[in-house]
Amino acid sequence: MGIIVDEIMTRQYISDIINLDEIKKWQPGNRILIRSQTGSGKSEFLKTSLYNYAKSIDKQILLMSNRILLKKQNEFDLKDKQDFITLENYQSFESRILKGSDDIVSLFEPYYFICEDEQHYVFADGIFNSNTDLLIRHIQDTPKDKIFLFLTATPEVLLNYQPNFDYVYNLPKDYSYIKTIYFYDKDKTVNNKSIETIIKNIPKEEKVLYFGSDVNDIYNLSTQFENASFICSQGNKLKKKSDTQTMLEIEETSKFSSRLLFATKVLDNGVNIKDPALKHIIIDTYDIVSFVQMLGRKRSMFPEDKITLYINNYHKNRIRRLRDAVIKQLKKLDDTEKIISGNLEFQYPDYNFKKNDSIYKTNVAKHQHYLFQLKFLNKLLGSKYEDSFARYICTYLEKDIRYAKDVFFEFEKKSFKEILEDYLGIKMFKDAQEVFKERFFRQLFVTKKTNYKLRGLNAINNILSEDNLPYQIVSRREWSGSSKGNYYWTIEKGVK
Repeated sequence: MGIIVDEIMTRQYISDIINLDEIKKWQPGNRILIRSQTGSGKSEFLKTSLYNYAKSIDKQILLMSNRILLKKQNEFDLKDKQDFITLENYQSFESRILKGSDDIVSLFEPYYFICEDEQHYVFADGIFNSNTDLLIRHIQDTPKDKIFLFLTATPEVLLNYQPNFDYVYNLPKDYSYIKTIYFYDKDKTVNNKSIETIIKNIPKEEKVLYFGSDVNDIYNLSTQFENASFICSQGNKLKKKSDTQTMLEIEETSKFSSRLLFATKVLDNGVNIKDPALKHIIIDTYDIVSFVQMLGRKRSMFPEDKITLYINNYHKNRIRRLRDAVIKQLKKLDDTEKIISGNLEFQYPDYNFKKNDSIYKTNVAKHQHYLFQLKFLNKLLGSKYEDSFARYICTYLEKDIRYAKDVFFEFEKKSFKEILEDYLGIKMFKDAQEVFKERFFRQLFVTKKTNYKLRGLNAINNILSEDNLPYQIVSRREWSGSSKGNYYWTIEKGVK
């Protein structure tokens, strides 16, 4: 594995760990892995420590990024350093290779330091962009005259593919800016409108960022709310629906002015959101790499700048279905048996190959992505806990699973408690009972064992018992006044 600077170190910034003396240890042909979150001082490290050293030895730096927004932010951060730092997107290199105008060796030739920022892109985007496979060979067959730096908060797939690095720097994780973790199960809500329910229960003055798993669902949700924006990549089928003004705001100010932002993976890598008004992030993905990247968009500006995090939960039945889908994808890749001639590799049907290249190569990046997903899903299924996904996420975020909450259960209990407190000491006769029931059952979020459609006294008490709320409704008869002889409901507190 090489030399490892472990996570237990208390230093926070890259430049604190990788100073000039450390850089001087690196030799041509070395692979350097830097695992660090957003806010760990990547730009500062590049424009000071690495830039100054490269300039002193008259060597050029190539900084590669995976999103247009990130490249533009890098251009702003490094605007005075581009005499020795060249900024490129991975996709531009892929395009030049495919056109046959360059190969990867010639593209890297002018540079001594090759910095691959958000390096997980090569694997994560490989499932829909087979061109990422063009940029994978040097990870194992590293040129002997270059120094390669791989920077990412999520190197899991990279390490699965290439476990050997000459230097590994693990900066401490810091998720102290997460105030509360809620899990939600969109398959178990009464109205099947999980995201809508969450957003409607968030204070109106607080901003929300939602990352979904399906672009059509993300866009449709964005149309259901006022003061909402939708963004996706320029390569997406819904690119004409994407809010270019919001993208520009994020690029220039690291903020968005709308209250609600609905985003695809276009915003999942490298981009900083520096806005204390952003207090809620909702994430729907089972992929741990995407999850960490999405969560990392929020940049906490001060100790009180915290968020509430809502995570779509994946129970074992859903995980089994996901694993079956991954196995199917791997089988599709592995069963492709088109051999051109001789001792050549199998052809993958979605591989885009170079002009003048007579060999169809296996799509290693895509294959590695699915292999890691299979390993991860099998790990979850092998756990003795039904909530293994939630436990894994909490462990990753260094949070205690006991403090993670079911968002709809919490919303429901809070709403029920407010209603019950309003009715304490009040005698509810027939008409008032109907008003109470209408208000009570409108706040029912989570499906119950109780047949809540009966809407009677027993049904309500059973629901209160299921929710472990210390209230009970009792029926009594009035013995005086104009309502003498009639039955009424009253709420007793302190009863479980």
